[in-house]
Amino acid sequence: MAMFKNQAETDFYSNIDDILYEINKLQKELIFIVSQEGFNSSNAATVSQELDAYIMMYHIAKKDIHSLSLLREGE
Repeated sequence: MAMFKNQAETDFYSNIDDILYEINKLQKELIFIVSQEGFNSSNAATVSQELDAYIMMYHIAKKDIHSLSLLREGE
């Protein structure tokens, strides 16, 4: 694992790992629900909305990573 400069940075990357774990878990859950109940089930809609939220969080985190790398270049 890469060495980070401080605990906040370590926590930041750990949070991204947690987000990716949740995305993977929700994708599998959605596939299972759709295979059992179909696309129009309320369970599929609920999981799909939750998955969308985690994907949005991941995209925001990616932008934060880009900002962090720009800050590092300035050090």
